[in-house]
Amino acid sequence: MADKSFKVSLPGSLYQKNNRWWWKVKLPGETRIKARGLKSEGAQFATTQLEEAEELARVMWESAIRSEVEAEARAKAGEKAKSAAAEMAAVKAEAEETVARLKSGIMETVANAKDQCEAKIRQCHQMVAKADERVRAEVEKRAAIEAKYEEELRQYKEALAQADERLKAEAEARIQAEAKLQEFVGGVKPTAQCECCGKDGVPEEELTTIDSGQRLCPDCLAVLRG
Repeated sequence: MADKSFKVSLPGSLYQKNNRWWWKVKLPGETRIKARGLKSEGAQFATTQLEEAEELARVMWESAIRSEVEAEARAKAGEKAKSAAAEMAAVKAEAEETVARLKSGIMETVANAKDQCEAKIRQCHQMVAKADERVRAEVEKRAAIEAKYEEELRQYKEALAQADERLKAEAEARIQAEAKLQEFVGGVKPTAQCECCGKDGVPEEELTTIDSGQRLCPDCLAVLRG
């Protein structure tokens, strides 16, 4: 059977081959004319219906145009992206230069501030060292005074202890002397016996005569009166 060809509003030409519709056309984005069977999605063979073939060709043409437009848009976007990247690189380089300049100024400012801070810290350390020296001198002076006071207090306590010992010794000696004196004096005075308790050696001047005529020592007299 001879191939039949039909012209349509679409570019290229539709024709039948073995009763099935084909389209011979160069789609947008392609470099040469190509024959292709017009078959619906999922179909194994090209359609036998002209209207369906025309619709499939229009869909294929629109899809090719859309793909071409999208490709051109992507290309233009790529160019714009390259231009933007170059501009961004220039802006970045300028920004880095500005940052480097600012950083240099900041570092110089920081270095000056650091030098001033270190100078103040050294001055503070010197002042603290002088203050520590004065405190140490004061502490040593106070320690010397306290040591002198402790020594004087120790000597005073020793002297006081020695004085107490002497006073005790003198008091004991005085008591012994008084006892010896009393013993001596008591031996000289006349004594008698208490006629109540019978105690001997009672000084007569300490005996008291009661109504019965008995002479009682102070102890017996106290019991009698108690």
